[in-house]
Amino acid sequence: MRRLFSGIAILVSGAASLSAQPVDPAGTASNAVENATVSQLPAVSEFVRFGQYSEALAILNQEDAGGLRPEEAKVYRGIMAWRQGQIQAAEGYFRDAIAMNPGYDSGHFNLGELAYSRRDFEEALNAYRAVIAIDETNPVAQLKGLLCLIQLDRQSDADEWMKTIHYSSKNPLFYYAHAVRHFQRGETDAGMYFVVAARQLFARSDNQIFLTFLLEQGWITPAEMNREI
Repeated sequence: MRRLFSGIAILVSGAASLSAQPVDPAGTASNAVENATVSQLPAVSEFVRFGQYSEALAILNQEDAGGLRPEEAKVYRGIMAWRQGQIQAAEGYFRDAIAMNPGYDSGHFNLGELAYSRRDFEEALNAYRAVIAIDETNPVAQLKGLLCLIQLDRQSDADEWMKTIHYSSKNPLFYYAHAVRHFQRGETDAGMYFVVAARQLFARSDNQIFLTFLLEQGWITPAEMNREI
């Protein structure tokens, strides 16, 4: 069963009401570790996922950071800081990662998620644009950019953004983008039509992150999110 991400998206406890989450560098296909046989990225990923920060830091504090690239290590430190409520520190780590490697999409994406959680939609939009400039097929950044424009009430820009989103058999972005536009206009039945279509065509794991966005916006209920299709 194909998944949008090869790794785990790490949710933040007590995050703002708008859906935002730091994303593990192991979870974006474009950031695969170049030498996975010697890197301890999977170990760090699991430690961070389960909140075992001392164990993760023991690897990150090694002279070679366990074989991780410097920007990867910075993003992991940022994720841990964010999950512990250290927002300024998290932002600093994400910006450090970007400064080390401007082409590192996980740095930009996590910075965008942090800005989105603080309702700084302009900064979040800029970060998602940076992700798309690096990986134009990133479906989550594309949908989050659309949500930013809606939050900013830039409806004509949202219409233009929609023109860049095309059907793909690889992910359900097309369906959820149309669902978002319908829900935003109060067209609930039309929005649910696209949600149901996406859930019929794609794996549950592919749908879950997009359903979370709709849930956080109040456009669907937990029962609707968890309903089997």
